[in-house]
Amino acid sequence: MLMYMASPTHILSIPFDIKVQHWELQFIRAAVANDVLSKKPLFEAAGLATDYFHNHDEADDRDGRTVNRYPLIQYTEKNDYLCLLAVGPAVDALLFYLKHMPGRLQFRNRIVAMLPVLSYARFQHYTAEILEKPAKYQLRQWIGLQEHRHAIWKQTPRMEDRVQLLNEALLGSVKRMLTEGLNQSLDPAAECYLHDIFQADHTTYKKRQWRCFTLEFYSNLLLPAELGLGKGCSIGYGKLLAPASLIKAVPAFPDANARTGVL
Repeated sequence: MLMYMASPTHILSIPFDIKVQHWELQFIRAAVANDVLSKKPLFEAAGLATDYFHNHDEADDRDGRTVNRYPLIQYTEKNDYLCLLAVGPAVDALLFYLKHMPGRLQFRNRIVAMLPVLSYARFQHYTAEILEKPAKYQLRQWIGLQEHRHAIWKQTPRMEDRVQLLNEALLGSVKRMLTEGLNQSLDPAAECYLHDIFQADHTTYKKRQWRCFTLEFYSNLLLPAELGLGKGCSIGYGKLLAPASLIKAVPAFPDANARTGVL
């Protein structure tokens, strides 16, 4: 049953022939953003925004403060390789960048060849819907507790109360992704509930310590694979893994060779 008659939201996933570790994603994002900003006149001439690539206010000359929105371009890793994802209006911006990206990119102490693996690029044409039977999803390194919930978590001794906090945070993260990022609506019947926690660590994000969870949960919502939930989802935190049977993806470039930067 469809939640409502929404237009599908396009999600583009493009892997690169670049091996990365999770901690490197923030530096790749910064390097790509700087390269995109150097090409801003090209993007503007094409009617495309560049702030999708970094989610900062380009008009703010003081500190480029963060724009409070769900990140529409995300930098993640897939099988240890770099993968860029674009959502909705950012899809055209990412496709445009593929045509104008440099042959090489430098970040930290690495210089890498920018080789998109176009034969493995995928489109999802996503419309939110309620499933007949709840599906089991996995979240990796999810920073899902906002400041107020994080404070409550630290002061809560009972595990069942902590689980309730996580359930509420899960639904909140999903709602933000659907409504802000994917231009969909959240059905009142939607539910998410924790199934298992595999890992609960601390991680440093934006110079602060946060609880970071790798867990499984059930939801009666069809959710898009590989997008991120929670804090830091623009750099690989909170990656959502969906059952293969639910992934409705098609090749973005069905005639592409395995490794080519030419569109």
